[in-house]
Amino acid sequence: MKLFDHKCSGTKTGRAIKFAVDHVFSASQRVSQVKNRIAVVVTDGKSQDDVVDASMDARAQGITVFAVGVGNEITTSELISIANKPSSTYVLYAQDYTTIDRLRDSMEQKLCEGWKTK
Repeated sequence: MKLFDHKCSGTKTGRAIKFAVDHVFSASQRVSQVKNRIAVVVTDGKSQDDVVDASMDARAQGITVFAVGVGNEITTSELISIANKPSSTYVLYAQDYTTIDRLRDSMEQKLCEGWKTK
């Protein structure tokens, strides 16, 4: 069974976020028992669809959203609209895909700090 059939070209970040909210973070019994739900949206370009509504829906459902921009084709304002606030915590940048693993420690630290203050 295919979860997502990629039929189009281009960057559809909003569609991907909506898919994750509807299918990965669905309101099943198993998922609803998880306290900390985290989505990491990785993009290397400007989305060709609306990311604002999908991102707002994700955050409204209690999903913590990180936005990771890779390379120099990204749009900072779009990353800010995707991620939780403050953007200084939830928007991250990687030079390229070979350096993206360096962000893991930063995300982990920011998440731990965030949950200590809740």
